[in-house]
Amino acid sequence: MIKAEFETKHPHNTNWIRMEYGEYEEPSELIEELKNAGWKQGYKLPPKSEVIFDNNGNRVGFAKTKYNEVTYSKVGSGIFGMWTPAEKKANMLEARKILKNHGIKKVPVIKLSLQDLL
Repeated sequence: MIKAEFETKHPHNTNWIRMEYGEYEEPSELIEELKNAGWKQGYKLPPKSEVIFDNNGNRVGFAKTKYNEVTYSKVGSGIFGMWTPAEKKANMLEARKILKNHGIKKVPVIKLSLQDLL
């Protein structure tokens, strides 16, 4: 199963895609389509296990299945590679279409704060 979301940081002009998928389930066709549309891979974390918590919020172990976390971004023509408003509209429509073609619908946009980034 693939989990995807758009993330953005202040001033929230440019988004990137953060995806999670199973350790041995890399969505190669989706990744190839994103690359062909100009999206570049950012970081890719090594496979990790999800932490399991009990009802009281105490860590009780790790899930047996592992997942990968990877980001993709696209450079804009604005200062420091930010997107212009027109690029934002076009890039988000394009990315949503690609994700939808691979069965990923209703992708949320997460506006990260400074606290999230620390």
